[in-house]
Amino acid sequence: MYYVRGNRHDYDSWEGMGNKGWDYESVLPYFIKSERLGDDTILKSPSRSFHGTKGYLGVTKPSWGDKVDFTEFEQNERKHLLDFNGPEQMGYALPTFTVADNVRQSTGYAFLRPIKKRKNLFLSRKSFVRKVLFNDAKEAKAIEVMQNGKILIIKARQEIIISAGAINSPQLLMLQGSAQKSI
Repeated sequence: MYYVRGNRHDYDSWEGMGNKGWDYESVLPYFIKSERLGDDTILKSPSRSFHGTKGYLGVTKPSWGDKVDFTEFEQNERKHLLDFNGPEQMGYALPTFTVADNVRQSTGYAFLRPIKKRKNLFLSRKSFVRKVLFNDAKEAKAIEVMQNGKILIIKARQEIIISAGAINSPQLLMLQGSAQKSI
């Protein structure tokens, strides 16, 4: 539920390793586009340019935030930040959460629920993606899925987006090294 984008230096280092378009300045517009920040204090600050208000993902500070005493941090000369998803990240601040109107903003709730009737969206329950299938040019063209005990191959017309969570996305990518299939 914490809304933490990660450190800008990590993104910049990814691009430095050859991942073009993964630097912080390139990914920031996508964070802004997806976010619906509901915190007036941040929105009235210089940090405003790092946030969006029209996206699907509701983000806000906790209601108990005004009860936190930062005296100990201030005495130790730590820097108090208004927003650690803003221009600076070294210091302390109240976290923001993926919560809006007291409802947790899961990926499904925030992004899929509003578009579930789109014709170009297909959701498959009780399905397990086993691997991504590539063509000879190493472009992802299909996925192999286990559904109700049967293996299915689902081909993509345009692109494949891997969004299987913090554990399953890396696992799926690691499986690519074993028994690689071409399509």
